[in-house]
Amino acid sequence: LSETHIMDISREGLLRSLKSLVIKGIELAIEYDENHPDFPMTGQHMDNFAKRWVLHSSLWSFAGSASWDVRNKLADLLLRTSGMMLPSDNENGSLADYRVRVENGELELWSDSVPRMEIESHKVTATDVVVTTTDTVRHSDILGAWLESRSPLILCGPPGSGKTMTLTSVLQSVQGVTLASLNFSSRTTPEIIMKTF
Repeated sequence: LSETHIMDISREGLLRSLKSLVIKGIELAIEYDENHPDFPMTGQHMDNFAKRWVLHSSLWSFAGSASWDVRNKLADLLLRTSGMMLPSDNENGSLADYRVRVENGELELWSDSVPRMEIESHKVTATDVVVTTTDTVRHSDILGAWLESRSPLILCGPPGSGKTMTLTSVLQSVQGVTLASLNFSSRTTPEIIMKTF
């Protein structure tokens, strides 16, 4: 609580974030077993996944809204106290550079999960195209867990930092959600809103 965050934080808010991420991990494990009835998670697989997911959840719930310096400090503390090691291919890396793979319970660099994409030349200037980067993958993953918990949240950042695009991308990927974007002005009336639907 003593570290600087983008917004004022509370103990309750941080714990709600932790709860959302832990529940997401449980849902991922259940979904994995349901989709692999012949080969569900073994005890070792579940152990690997659970330990790493708890570290992942702790890091992003308690330092997700803090600076990279604060996030890396917490990541180092979590690794030291847990006794867990990062994969040897990234000696100078941080826990914040990794996500947890439900498929094997191991850590994977966020950058390895960025899909390659090709943008057609006429779409380069389109405002609805999200260019997937390590940050958008990371933010979408974390934001998706918070949205699935149905808890209110506020996205903060300077104009043009991708708040609306990231949120739109995540909402469009959630099954059973229909996204309706509304723009309001002083001329907006209930009739105009009703015509949208």
